[in-house]
Amino acid sequence: MRIGQAFLRRTGLALIGTGAGLVFWLFLRNLRLAESHPQGYLFAATLAAVFFATTLLCTGPLALRRVLPAALALALALAGLLSWASLRFDSLPEFLQAPERLVGILLLGYLPLPFLIAAGGPGWRDYPALFGQAWSLLVRSVGAWVFVGMLWLLIFLSNTLLQLVHVHTIARLLEIGGLPWALTGAAFGLALAVVNEFLDFTSPYLTLRLLRLLVPVVLAVSAIFLVALPLHGLSTFFGGISSAQTLLAMALAGITLVSSALAETDADAVQAPVMVRSTQALALLLPILAGLGATAVWLRVAQYGWTPPRIASAMVAGLALAYGLAYALAVLRGSGWGARIRATNTVLALCVIGAVALAFTPALNPQRLAAEDQLARYLSGRLNLNDLDLLALRDDWGRPGREVLARLKTLAEQPGQEALRARLAEQSQLAAIDRDTRLKLGAQLRAIVPVRPEPAGGGHSALLDALIARTDTAELRDLLDACHRSLPDGAPGCVFLAEVFLPDAIGPQGLLLYRAPSGALRSEAVIRDPIRGLIRADTTDLAPSGSQPIDAAALIAQAQRGPVSMAPARMNAMEFDGHQIVILPAGQ
Repeated sequence: MRIGQAFLRRTGLALIGTGAGLVFWLFLRNLRLAESHPQGYLFAATLAAVFFATTLLCTGPLALRRVLPAALALALALAGLLSWASLRFDSLPEFLQAPERLVGILLLGYLPLPFLIAAGGPGWRDYPALFGQAWSLLVRSVGAWVFVGMLWLLIFLSNTLLQLVHVHTIARLLEIGGLPWALTGAAFGLALAVVNEFLDFTSPYLTLRLLRLLVPVVLAVSAIFLVALPLHGLSTFFGGISSAQTLLAMALAGITLVSSALAETDADAVQAPVMVRSTQALALLLPILAGLGATAVWLRVAQYGWTPPRIASAMVAGLALAYGLAYALAVLRGSGWGARIRATNTVLALCVIGAVALAFTPALNPQRLAAEDQLARYLSGRLNLNDLDLLALRDDWGRPGREVLARLKTLAEQPGQEALRARLAEQSQLAAIDRDTRLKLGAQLRAIVPVRPEPAGGGHSALLDALIARTDTAELRDLLDACHRSLPDGAPGCVFLAEVFLPDAIGPQGLLLYRAPSGALRSEAVIRDPIRGLIRADTTDLAPSGSQPIDAAALIAQAQRGPVSMAPARMNAMEFDGHQIVILPAGQ
């Protein structure tokens, strides 16, 4: 009976994983929809990602029938929240490019899961269940991904071995669309099911026991820092650009270590007197570290104003300070301090979820706050006109930034705002001159660059147009000069190859070849990714050691005449879990 139940659980999660892999493959196949329907694509992709991830990770601790409705509800909530927040920007790549937003998305996807699992058992406020499941989710995920990585390592080794005897079965199977994704999902689901059967052997307690050993180390480092800080000089310290991030990272590490030392109950917490005292001392230092980090953030804000990254840092500082004060007060109140910290962790974890979610709603719009702060600081005289960040308003802070820029333009028309009007006019004039120059240079470059293979219907290459649009004026001049350095037969000294150079990359790819003034070959690689936008990739010449330099003119002429010869790069790579480590030839 047990074997039959285990088989059904493994089969069920493997099938769910297979479905997840195929769905993600379909999204990748239809990335073009991210450009034409960005909000719809983001909503559907987030819905699928959160639903499948929640279902896979929570099935086991909970029955599948209980997981499905909760996973769907969480997926709908996050998909709606992210789609709502993406309306602040004109494109999906613009929305996803900020690291702090990506971190927030990951937190919103992970932090609710322990509460979801605990709610199906002893209750969502049960700290032992929350603590255990939070760490168990991490350990089970890592274990499953290690299995997936080992499976793919075995597949590639098997493929290589069989190809030695001219058997290409595995290679041909991997070329079937969606099969690698389905196989990855199935392996992940199967691994999770097996890990769930052996939770006693894969529990997070070994990790927690190891983390506890770091408590005295972090305590010693923090104490030395705080003793040396007055001697070093506060003004010099707070002048450092990374001081806030370093302090907050140390405070977060201390919070994690104190929580791991206290475990789920007093019976599971550290017992050795030296470890108990070290944990208490570290808890007492946390508000000092978090407070210094918050001070560093505030000084930067007071001096330069709000920006979206500083708003994210301020949120981290506030939460770290709340944890630090709660931990220190729990210790100072004496007996029962461990239980008080555990109760605090539950409340503050919900506060973290709420604060991060709030940043994706109009109630806490970092781009609007930053743009409005720029305007308010300028109007109050705290911000010099020359320090007004017009480029950030126009290019970095989405639609709220451009709205404030429009208000500045309206303000500049009023009497007494001649200086602002001149600054905006200068900025607009420079932008217009640069835009006109770039349009002129781009049109000339577009007209002279041969494209191979020629675009259908004799039109322009959309990828070349995208490359030109993302190239600055100085570089456009250099490229145009290179094309005007004609080949011996009078042809332009450049060519754009619209070929697939990276089979694993998504989106159109191309390579612009031209000659430097010295005659050496130069190349610009470009990939148009629907999510990340235009990517300028690096290139290298894999020439044999001691060989003569490439005859750039002959190579460009050959590329202009006909189809280029495409072949795999002459190098091996160590592969693991989809990653490759390559030794580049010496001197490249």
